[in-house]
Amino acid sequence: MKISAFMAIAMGTALLPHIVNAAPAKAQERTMAPRGEEARVADARSAASRAEMMDAFDRAAMVAEDAFRSADPDANVPVIVVPDGEDAFRAVVLSDTPVPQAVVTRAVARYRVGAGRALSGGMVEDPAERTLSPVERRLASARAAALEEREIRGLPLCSERPPRTIILSTGADGTVPVYVMSARRDAGVLPTGGHYRFDIDGAGAVARWRVMAGGCRDARWDVDDPELDKQVFVLAHTLDDHPNAVLMLLSRRLPFSMGVVTGDVIWPVIGGEVTTPVPMMDDLLPAEE
Repeated sequence: MKISAFMAIAMGTALLPHIVNAAPAKAQERTMAPRGEEARVADARSAASRAEMMDAFDRAAMVAEDAFRSADPDANVPVIVVPDGEDAFRAVVLSDTPVPQAVVTRAVARYRVGAGRALSGGMVEDPAERTLSPVERRLASARAAALEEREIRGLPLCSERPPRTIILSTGADGTVPVYVMSARRDAGVLPTGGHYRFDIDGAGAVARWRVMAGGCRDARWDVDDPELDKQVFVLAHTLDDHPNAVLMLLSRRLPFSMGVVTGDVIWPVIGGEVTTPVPMMDDLLPAEE
C-alpha cells in the first residue's frame, strides 16, 4: 500500500455569523471540546450522507453543463438543481439578463436529469419559461450571495478556474446551504483545499459561513498507474473532530482510499464511506514537500 507523497493540511474557521463590511477573514483553527467516539462517528456518518446528496446534485449539474456546452464548449455555465421526484432533478442553466436599471437572472436552458443523463429538455424558446420559479429564484439568489461573500472576504481558491458551486435545497432552519469549491484543473489533480460553505437566509443574506477545507494542496495521481487503487491519500484535518461533508465528497472523486487524521486517530474513508477511526501511527504521515 502506497501513501501519497505529501500530507494536506486543512485549516479554517468554524461556522461564523455574517458581518457586514467585515475585513477579509483569516483562516483560524477550530477549537472543540473533546468528544466521545460515538458522537464523532455519528457526525462522520451524517457527513457521509450529506456528501452523497452533494454528489448527486453536483453530478446532475454536470450533466446539464455538458448538454448545454455541446453547442458552446467554452461557455461559462452556472446551474441550479432542484429535486424532481425520487431519482431525478430539474437542472436550470442561468443567465444574467440586463433590463432597465437592473440585472435579472433567467433560465436559458432547462433539463430533466436522471440516471446520469439528460432525459429531456434543452434551450428555452418560450420567453415565459425563462422566468424562474420562486424556488429557483431562491437558489439562484443564494448562489450569487455566497459567491459575493467569498469575494468580499478574500477567501482564497486553489484553482485559476471559476469556483464550482453546489446549492442544496432549503434546510430545516430556512437557510440554503451553498458550497463554493475550488475547481479541478486537470485530470489526475484534485484540490483538497479552498472549499467553503455559506448558509443563506430567506432575505438573501449570509447567515453564517465556514471554511470546510483550507490550504492549497492537491491530491495528484497518474491516471495510467495500474496500481492506483492500492494508494492511500493521507490528509490531516484540524477543523473538526471527524471528516466533514466536503472531505467525504472529495473521497468520492478520488480513485483510491483516503485517511483523514483528526488529533491522534485516522479515519479510513473509501468512496465517501467512513469507518470507525483507529489510532494514528506517526510513520503514516509523510513529510510535507
